[in-house]
Amino acid sequence: MRKIGLCLLLVLLCACQSDWQETENTIYDEMVERIENHTDYIDSSAYFSCRLVVSSLADDQYQYDVIIDQPTLNMDDVRAIAIVEGEDSELFPSIGLEEGDTCYLYPGYIDQSAHYYEGIRLSGISLQPIQDVKLYISFVNEQTYYEQYIVLKPMEE
Repeated sequence: MRKIGLCLLLVLLCACQSDWQETENTIYDEMVERIENHTDYIDSSAYFSCRLVVSSLADDQYQYDVIIDQPTLNMDDVRAIAIVEGEDSELFPSIGLEEGDTCYLYPGYIDQSAHYYEGIRLSGISLQPIQDVKLYISFVNEQTYYEQYIVLKPMEE
């Protein structure tokens, strides 16, 4: 009888893990779809600084870094994802999409142990030269939800 109870408990725990993973994948997929379907992009933000730095690597690969820093207001629950224009990838760099991946940007305040950072770097590698990167970012400030779609052009290294 105990073995049956233990087996049922294990099945239940596995099902809960599966539901949690599906929720995270759904959020990620939803953000990718939002970027792909959005048409009205801006090239900068009034709330933070953002830039794209591209570096050539060996074997005709390119590393891209989207740097988000210098917030002008308190940014809670930051979620961001960067997608290379024309890239067909299963995994784009992101932050704030997984449970426990909370991030905060406050002007002049850093406490990494509590997830308050000076800035965020979303990094990825592409097999093609980088022309544009589309950035989706959302955050909360004093109970107001902000959402921005930004297209970034590479800066010189």
